[in-house]
Amino acid sequence: NLEQGILVIVEADRHTGYGLNSCVVQQVDDYLVNLKVPENETYCK
Repeated sequence: NLEQGILVIVEADRHTGYGLNSCVVQQVDDYLVNLKVPENETYCK
């Protein structure tokens, strides 16, 4: 169980959106590089 977490939602038919969706890439990269946490339930189309 996670004590806390952030959900990034992406419309896709694959297991992950990273590398395939520019919105997801931006959210993940901002977190990994700048430690900027996305808003919970960020929605990427």
